[in-house]
Amino acid sequence: KLSEELQSFDPDRRIEALQIIEIADKSKELEPFLLELINDPDRKVRATVIKAISLLGSVNAIKLLIKTLGDPDRRTRANAIEAFEDIGNKKLGTLLMPFLKDTDNRVRANAAKALWNLGYSETKDVLEEMLCDPVENMRLSAVWALGEINYPGVRIVLKKVAEEDQSPLVRDKALKTLEELK
Repeated sequence: KLSEELQSFDPDRRIEALQIIEIADKSKELEPFLLELINDPDRKVRATVIKAISLLGSVNAIKLLIKTLGDPDRRTRANAIEAFEDIGNKKLGTLLMPFLKDTDNRVRANAAKALWNLGYSETKDVLEEMLCDPVENMRLSAVWALGEINYPGVRIVLKKVAEEDQSPLVRDKALKTLEELK
């Protein structure tokens, strides 16, 4: 039944099937269908299939995840970066380095967080630089990621943002992140 849903013309049905596959851990059994969906015309389907493909762990799955790093959809790229973080292979981290300069705030923050968790401690500097970006969303994403990596000294950085950032949204996010760190 799930394989039929994965082939449905309705993208919402394909997404729902992908979510069931992830929960039920049926990725291996449906590998051929999942590998096809990475080329789905619907960007939401492509973004959703990433997690199921990362669970496969096969060489073909890794190759497809590498391909998705170049997807035009930012959500798909961000999810692919998270998938590499979940895989946890430090050697694959080098594939994520170019995304530390991505123009999209979510992609850049995900790359920094993923690389931090893969052992690249210098990526905290990228997040701190993002805090000075003129784009509010870039600063918001930096605050989120800093809270996620929670390195020694992050509280000082977030406190400064909470007191000094020009945006009430960024200041509020920094305060909430500080509260969650306690």
